[in-house]
Amino acid sequence: MRRRRQWFAVAAVTAVASCGGGSTGPSNGPTPAAVAAVAGDKQTGTVGQALSQPLVIKVTDQSGAAVPRFTVSWMVSGGGGSVSAASNQTDAQGQAQVTWTLGHVAGSNKDTAFAHAGGLSASFTASADAGQATQITIVSGDGQTGLVAQPLAQPLVVTVGDKYGNPAINVSVTWAVTAGGGGVSAASGATNAQGEASVTWTLGPDSGTSRDSAQASAPGLSGSPATFVASGATTAIYTDPAAFSQVTASRGTPTIVNFDELDASPVNNTVAGRTPFDGSHYASQGVTVASPGGYPLFVAPGGLPWNTSNSLSVGRFPYESDTAQTAMDDADSLLVTLNPGCSAVSFQMLDIGIGANGTASPADSVKFLDASGKVVQQAAFPRDYTSYRAFIGVVSTTQVVTTILVAEAAHNGDDVDYDDFQCYP
Repeated sequence: MRRRRQWFAVAAVTAVASCGGGSTGPSNGPTPAAVAAVAGDKQTGTVGQALSQPLVIKVTDQSGAAVPRFTVSWMVSGGGGSVSAASNQTDAQGQAQVTWTLGHVAGSNKDTAFAHAGGLSASFTASADAGQATQITIVSGDGQTGLVAQPLAQPLVVTVGDKYGNPAINVSVTWAVTAGGGGVSAASGATNAQGEASVTWTLGPDSGTSRDSAQASAPGLSGSPATFVASGATTAIYTDPAAFSQVTASRGTPTIVNFDELDASPVNNTVAGRTPFDGSHYASQGVTVASPGGYPLFVAPGGLPWNTSNSLSVGRFPYESDTAQTAMDDADSLLVTLNPGCSAVSFQMLDIGIGANGTASPADSVKFLDASGKVVQQAAFPRDYTSYRAFIGVVSTTQVVTTILVAEAAHNGDDVDYDDFQCYP
């Protein structure tokens, strides 16, 4: 097992004899001029254990001769741990030594010690490896809900550590599915520099709550086996575009047919589109409709500068001429009709209008509907969709989505923009 190291430091410090106090050397004896490390520097040890060699220093006078019976004070200045004596005296060769027991933390940590007498010191460094692996724990990936027969959005991750919690490197971890069918991406693997091991878990063919399980095992370690539980579903919401791309990789080219703007009932206006939308035709145009807030609401396919072929601007952006936000509430709802319907669909949303707050309320939601108007799946708005383009997608193995209804409650002048619509048959 390869081990991770940490540097520690300790110093041997001499104290100069003084009148009127306890003598630190023989009266009228030689005055120390230097303190040097003789042995024990730059060792490698294990956390919580004594180094194999003692720390040895030598005290000499101005002529280079040894200074015997001189008191040396020892202390650890970084990384924790302890020395076998807080102070001792040099021998006839001017040498003194202690045993150094390292602290409990592995990793990089270089420090130096300091002297309180005469400004004389000798420093030592040591590297500390993690101890023997004793425990395995789950880091992430437990309790997920995913699409049946598809990989879960998050990998299963465990960490292996010593008794102090330091990561243990190159420890073998065995993986296996224990219920529900499906499989993991690797039967075994070694822990990395962070002491972690991970696999991707593809669920079995049946749906159900907490009916799938998988285990990570490392014999002899506390917590082994570590058990993960997951629930299989025929329809799943995705907020991670990478995970969505993974499950739709084999579904062909996405299409989009038309946008409908819905701000009240019945539909105020329908914008017939093309596949894909022609940005040169739509980018300079906005369709004005009435809004409950009392100001004109613009709907512009291809209206976003960064995506003129597959986007929809709802609200006043980018046609707002005011220099300040108008203090009016408006509920901007969007209806996207998919023709033909799709088993997987996604889009991104961003609030970048004047006075954008992009903060979801409990009333905000996205509904994915089938041809009969039945809800296939429903998702809450992302908590924040001003600082980044939020992603929402749904994949179903049994139902077809024909309509996306984005229901945004009244916020103070929100202008929400949608783009990158992807619909897979």
